[in-house]
Amino acid sequence: MDQLRLLSRDSVLVGGTAITVMLGSAVTSRKSYPCSPDIDVAMSEQDVAKLGRRLNETATLHNMVDHVHIEMGSGISVRKRLSPFTFLRFGESDMDIFTPQTGIGPISVDDRLFGNAVEYTLGDLKLKVAQPSFIIATTMNPLAATDHRIMRSFLIIFDFSAKCGNDALFEGVMKPAIGYMKEGIEKVRDKVDEIRSHNGEKSVFGHILSNHAKNYTRYLRYLTTSLPNRLEVQTGKIANFATRMGIGTERKNEELVAGVEKLLRASG
Repeated sequence: MDQLRLLSRDSVLVGGTAITVMLGSAVTSRKSYPCSPDIDVAMSEQDVAKLGRRLNETATLHNMVDHVHIEMGSGISVRKRLSPFTFLRFGESDMDIFTPQTGIGPISVDDRLFGNAVEYTLGDLKLKVAQPSFIIATTMNPLAATDHRIMRSFLIIFDFSAKCGNDALFEGVMKPAIGYMKEGIEKVRDKVDEIRSHNGEKSVFGHILSNHAKNYTRYLRYLTTSLPNRLEVQTGKIANFATRMGIGTERKNEELVAGVEKLLRASG
């Protein structure tokens, strides 16, 4: 909470932090909620500089961690590797900062994020939170989609559907989210080309060129085929988890997972 008080009024919460604020304590205080201890926030380079002056520190650049999906036969193994995408951090802080220069992995941080952020109240704080489509794009894109992140993304999906209806969900949230993810194709391609031209597989990022690590080299195929295949297999698990969190009914949630799966397949 203390670190949140340091944020400028234009800073926008993203990632797991945004999901926690959006869903509220009725959901996120439950023991089985997969909470992340990090604070994820997007801000301008100017606001990073201002925060550094307040802290009397200089922000340092860090590499994100990839959850590389190694496809072996009919199964998927997830391995952690250093990512070529970056973020900023002050000292030993657990606040991960993303800017227009760093992006959030393959997802752009731009005026759409800052202009469409929604204000939430947390205690005596007023905080800006990214719109659901952006959060889903940053947590479900092929470079980020771990089981826990998929689960949390679907909590937003189910909650939004319950409050606003399925038409608003698919047209106003899921289609823009997929648009964000597809925009990332060019960024991923540039990273792959850069690694190939600098030591290739001998590079610290050589795992990206692996024949098995397809979430980089076959980003679009992973988004439109492998990810929906995962959702199909995990439909019951995702729906049941949300029901235990007090969101929706299992049958309704399963129908929504199937709808998202269908939309992803059709976006190829």
